Amino acid sequence: NKVYTPLSKFPAMVEDIALIVPSDVLTGDIIELIRKQDNLITEVSLLDKYQDTRTFHIVYQSSVKNLTSEEVTPIREKLLKALKEKVGARIKE
Repeated sequence: NKVYTPLSKFPAMVEDIALIVPSDVLTGDIIELIRKQDNLITEVSLLDKYQDTRTFHIVYQSSVKNLTSEEVTPIREKLLKALKEKVGARIKE
């Protein structure tokens, strides 16, 4: 059965994060790990891959309110911590 989900009236916050990831880690596993961190993460995709660096496009969106950077920052920190612990990824500086 298909479930209809109405489009949100509130704008999305978009962020691109470049990560240094071990070569044996699958991109699909990273995408799933990022998605599972919070319900406000509505979309994750691979933007670019070069050597050991992968850049992910992450969309945060709420269906009930506008999101602020103060609300997104703890989510980002949580997902970076999970990526470091589970797959050994770190943010590229």
